[in-house]
Amino acid sequence: MINEITKYIIDRFGSDDMVHTILLSDNGIVDVKKENIYPIVDLFFLNRSETDETYSYVYKIHVLQQRNIKREMTPSKIMSDTNYLDNLADCESIINNFVNYVRRFDIDSNYILQTTSLQRLSNYGGAGLDGFTFELTLSKPNTGYCGILWKRNKSNRKRYNA
Repeated sequence: MINEITKYIIDRFGSDDMVHTILLSDNGIVDVKKENIYPIVDLFFLNRSETDETYSYVYKIHVLQQRNIKREMTPSKIMSDTNYLDNLADCESIINNFVNYVRRFDIDSNYILQTTSLQRLSNYGGAGLDGFTFELTLSKPNTGYCGILWKRNKSNRKRYNA
């Protein structure tokens, strides 16, 4: 099921016209090479948990946009000489599009979505990237045979005390 969930997240972000690069990292380090086409979405699988009713998959997501850095000195105290706020707005829009689609429109998938608050990133990795990071949990109801059998036999199980 992890393959199904990960593919769903990649396809969902990939369908957003604003997203140009999707990365799947296995070490939690975001690839911030200049060759990437921004904005990027980086997925990092954290863990899986389960209850009698659901399987839950937790991902750490980074959504980043590249800051335009001008070579001439035009210091502004409100950062009007950078696209910092535009970057945050772009990244927020990408995240909102994903969350709204899963919560409101994709009723056929039966995914239950939970997110943590967005944590702002500024000049991430020293590479002039701005955006947000958050944790995303997608849960899928356990409707398979084993899940049904477990629920049916729950009252018949013996309790063992340690």
